[in-house]
Amino acid sequence: MKLFDLIRRYKWDLGIALKSEGHSYNAPEWNFHIVKAPKNKWYADPFILDVTADNIIVLVEEFTYNINRGRLAKLIIDKKTYKLKSEKIILDLSTHLSFPAILRMRESVYIYPENSASGKNTLYRFNPNNDNLVVVNTLSDLPLTDAIITEIGGHNYLFSTKIPTQNSNELTIYASNEKMGSYHPIQSICLPDNTARSAGDIFVDGNRIIRPAQNCNGGYGVGLIFQEVTKDSNGHIAIKELFRKSPYANYIGMHTYNQYKDYVIVDLHARRYPVLHKLLLTIKRICNG
Repeated sequence: MKLFDLIRRYKWDLGIALKSEGHSYNAPEWNFHIVKAPKNKWYADPFILDVTADNIIVLVEEFTYNINRGRLAKLIIDKKTYKLKSEKIILDLSTHLSFPAILRMRESVYIYPENSASGKNTLYRFNPNNDNLVVVNTLSDLPLTDAIITEIGGHNYLFSTKIPTQNSNELTIYASNEKMGSYHPIQSICLPDNTARSAGDIFVDGNRIIRPAQNCNGGYGVGLIFQEVTKDSNGHIAIKELFRKSPYANYIGMHTYNQYKDYVIVDLHARRYPVLHKLLLTIKRICNG
């Protein structure tokens, strides 16, 4: 590997907050407990699978540098210390996997990860006893990126961008008669700037439906956008931006926000070797005159 490529490496850490500690998605300041991955890899796109008496169980994209593609992993994080107890790969394909979105149906758990490299979006049933994943259905035969299923007014919708405009302002909304069925496009929304890509599960705050989205203006994973979702009497869905969150603390970006069982989790973007990377940029500027 070239030295410059090594210096330019980036990573993602996880940030976890307990709502009772004062965290709110719309708070002016955030405060997180940081969970770091081993140095040969990083974790991103976190979704909280469960919270037990002792642990926070999280699904993530796991990226190991020498494998050079995303896999899905289950992490067990200690509730008291916020230290990583264990990691287990639960899905490894020949194509890149990320964004392990969770769909809960009564007592069953389903996962529909981002796998646009395969050209489709697949729904899996998750067995918590052995962490096994079994294919249930193809939600879409399109290369969807970071799809999120939600129910609004008794109807099933899927919000997603797709290749090759995954980081643009083009958001497509799909619908299905069955939550675990096949989804078809019903509406396209062009947002004012590149904030269409999903950043986590849609949630409800009072009488508002809130959609976390990615700020992809000027790059990928710049920050988070929180949008309000509304639907009129004709079934037309509208998106209105509420506010933007800049990168947390000393990090340079973030692009996932999820909450479950009184906990909140985000991913935080940083350079693996920030000092060396800054020095490299300085040298390049000097060389370029």
